[in-house]
Amino acid sequence: MKKIALIFLLLIFPLIQGCDPNFFYKVNVDEVAIITQNGEIVGKPVKGGLHFKIPFLQEAHLIKAHRVQTVEVYLSGTPEITAKLFWNIQDPIAFFKATTNGDPEKTVEKIIRENIETDLRNLSKIKILEISEAQISDPYYSNKETEKIIHNLQPHIEKFGIKTRILFRKKNA
Repeated sequence: MKKIALIFLLLIFPLIQGCDPNFFYKVNVDEVAIITQNGEIVGKPVKGGLHFKIPFLQEAHLIKAHRVQTVEVYLSGTPEITAKLFWNIQDPIAFFKATTNGDPEKTVEKIIRENIETDLRNLSKIKILEISEAQISDPYYSNKETEKIIHNLQPHIEKFGIKTRILFRKKNA
């Protein structure tokens, strides 16, 4: 009888009262959850669905891991072309550890912008136009210039556990 009363008090009574007991958390299809207990990561990233956690001890941190995000950079020498850098999370735990303070997407975008603009300024207008034209027919087109940009960016974004790709586009295309 004591067990039934305990179950009622812990599970059913808070639900009846409309109080969220924090036993469950929902992870959407495009997300993963990182579970922490006392500030330490517990287990592997959790995929989409309804999951159980220990209330008040564990915390679920949702990360949009299965979504491609973009950083758009306008080129000063070629105003008709923009450089779009696509990135997505490959290692959710590394991303979580690297972005615990503030807005994670804005942090990554700031680092990408700071480190890519110098390489983009060093490309000639003709090279940028060539790459842009080639990427119209083949969006995965890459050459030594685009590889160099990504290679130079990699040390700055490695700790975030993300993967990047660059695409040049005419503004009207």
